[in-house]
Amino acid sequence: MNQGPGPTGWSAARLAVVGELASLINTTYDLHEIFRAAIVKLRGVLAFRRASVLLVTDDRTHYYLHTLYDAAVAGFVHKEGTFPLDQGLPGQAIRTGKAMRIDDFRGTEGIRAEGEGNVSALIVPLRLDGTVIGTLNFGAGESSHYGDADLELAVLLAQQVETSLHYSKLFATIEHQRDALAEEHAKVQSEHSRLEALIEASDAAILMVTDGKVAHANRAMAEFLGIPWEVVVGAPVERIHRALARSLANPEALTAQILALQPGGEPLRDRVELVFPRRLTCQRTVTAVLDAEGNVLGHLVLYRDVTREAEAEAAKSEFVSIVSHELRTPLTSVKTSLTLLMKGAAGAVTDKMQEFLEIALRNLERLIRLVDDLLDLSKIQSGRIAIDLVPVAVKEAAGRALEAVHGFAQEREVRLECGASDDATLVLADADRLEQVIVNLLSNAVKFSPPGGRVALRWWADGECAVLEISDEGPGIPADQLRTIFEKFRQLERASTRMHGGAGLGLAISRTIVEHFGGDLWVESEEGHGSRFYVRLKLTEETRPSREPVSEVAAGPRHVLVVEKDPDALRLFQAQFEHEGWQVVARSEGAEALRHVGRGFPDLIAVGMELVDMHGLEFLQRLRQVPASVDTPTLLVGPGGDSAQAVAYGADGWVEGDAEALVEEAKRLVAAPRRPIVLVIEDDPAVRGALARILRHARYACLEAASGDTGLALARERPPDLVMTDWQIPGMDGPALLRAMRGDARLAKIPVIVVTGHAEPRVAETAASLGASLITKPFDAVEVIREVERLMSPERVGVEPNESAG
Repeated sequence: MNQGPGPTGWSAARLAVVGELASLINTTYDLHEIFRAAIVKLRGVLAFRRASVLLVTDDRTHYYLHTLYDAAVAGFVHKEGTFPLDQGLPGQAIRTGKAMRIDDFRGTEGIRAEGEGNVSALIVPLRLDGTVIGTLNFGAGESSHYGDADLELAVLLAQQVETSLHYSKLFATIEHQRDALAEEHAKVQSEHSRLEALIEASDAAILMVTDGKVAHANRAMAEFLGIPWEVVVGAPVERIHRALARSLANPEALTAQILALQPGGEPLRDRVELVFPRRLTCQRTVTAVLDAEGNVLGHLVLYRDVTREAEAEAAKSEFVSIVSHELRTPLTSVKTSLTLLMKGAAGAVTDKMQEFLEIALRNLERLIRLVDDLLDLSKIQSGRIAIDLVPVAVKEAAGRALEAVHGFAQEREVRLECGASDDATLVLADADRLEQVIVNLLSNAVKFSPPGGRVALRWWADGECAVLEISDEGPGIPADQLRTIFEKFRQLERASTRMHGGAGLGLAISRTIVEHFGGDLWVESEEGHGSRFYVRLKLTEETRPSREPVSEVAAGPRHVLVVEKDPDALRLFQAQFEHEGWQVVARSEGAEALRHVGRGFPDLIAVGMELVDMHGLEFLQRLRQVPASVDTPTLLVGPGGDSAQAVAYGADGWVEGDAEALVEEAKRLVAAPRRPIVLVIEDDPAVRGALARILRHARYACLEAASGDTGLALARERPPDLVMTDWQIPGMDGPALLRAMRGDARLAKIPVIVVTGHAEPRVAETAASLGASLITKPFDAVEVIREVERLMSPERVGVEPNESAG
């Protein structure tokens, strides 16, 4: 069988077999099929009694029999055998990587058939990706059976098998990846189906947004938007937003949702009102969907109908508000009565009576604090909390708070301390509400401190903010309750074992107030090591409105007019004022009280929220229309009032209804300088009202007129400190009014501001020639007050108008 030295010596039969094997190897990657087919086909062109494939073990220490053909037993044989890699001719071929032709060797009994002597063999290494993984072996039962051409044929066959091995490996990898992908796809499809089922089963309208498009939406969302479901899915999110804008009661509420869907947007959770397809209150949630590595895959938008919940909450809040209001008035009356009794208003008080009265008063004040908290909670929940942000000195607010808590701390044998702090620190807050927050935190710290304990208050600047710290030596707060203590009606103790009073509202109210300031309130604590509450507020460099200097009250009796519908409250207010040495006129009807004001002007007026014939705010409006009483100090009295609203209607302030607090505030107002008077002449009621509110909030008394003739008459009846007038007004216009004022000796030097929407040069020139400054519409509050203060500054007193003013 010995052939020539190369392929040129191959017979046509061998070339045909090589072609067939190439085709076979290129069409299948099954090694068993390749080895068996190759061995069968080669038998026609290459004589061998035995052929085999040996493969190396994974640890490359042995090789083993993979495929065996033996003509002596008529075909393929299943036979196992494992051999050390450092032994045998195949082991040598594997180690060296070289093909071998052995012409004459004895062989083992397993290789020689019965009756055979020396044998010959071809041993060719098989490679995969450059590494020898086994051998392809052919053997004959006689010596010198194979020539070079035979070896070349075996090597070529081995190379073709190597190619098949390479593609077989790739194919196996692809098959594995395909199976893995198919399995993963099946899982994803299953999860997707489950998610769709959950979304469809939800009682909320749900959108899934990815890359600015709606990846999925449930039928509820399509109904919610009034758009077919098939159109919603896959639609750009801008289209959905356009539909939502038509549905929302306040289209501006959409801005928060758009921002939440932006890259890096904060999660959103709020309530919105809708008017289409029907009027609803919805809980809106927008949150990012993340993968295992924290990457954003998209966003989930959820609208849940909470209309019934909102109505129930509103009804509950209204009930709490009504009950609290109804409780506040009689409780205040009882407190005033007890206070007057303790002061001897009804006769001498024995020590025993004093003791019982103090107990009653102490528990009554606790009940009033609870009612006040409920009222504050009602205002917060209804959005009616009044916050007037101005520069506030932390030292002053802290000082008043420490003074308010001092008695409670003494009773509990707890020491209050104010640590070293910056006295000049100014923050942006509402002075009264900031004091309320500090009082709440101090009271809470005192309540949970042991006798002999210490509660400390200090503050410091931290960047653009100021931080207040209230620390105590109490039992501390468990880590799992550091958040829940700020929830409404939450107490650390169980109801059955509570040692401390309170409804659990103080911290919730305080946090809400601080958030309205644009600040933060949080707590740090460890059980057994006390607690530290922190308030962070924005620092401000603006000039703080200084409190009006309090002068000594002139000698002689002070006169007060008290107007109140409730006869018990009226009698108690009268008794409290009289006990303090005031002369009192008491009235229950507003009209009768106004007639009394017309006959003689009291030093101060205290008016209740409800009168027999009108509301307290109506009384204020009518009172301020009279020039003689436009600056009479007036306090609005009663529960549920609003300081900002009271001032806007012309009051100097509002007192909850405590008779003692009312008298103290009355003393301060009577001792303070009277407010400057500004006359506003404007025919547009909206503009006139806006200017009046701006001026009153800045502590100016305000007269109003709708025409030049009326304004001039008011000015002559009660010369104001400043006049603000429109340029074009009914009757006597702006220029005529200014000329009339400059021609009146009593009015000639009064500063005037012209407020006009016609800022032509000729208007400015004429106004300047008549001694008036100019503000153009639209205006803002800061601009108005800045110009008013400039014209009323002391250095401008006596400044003459231009000579041409006459």
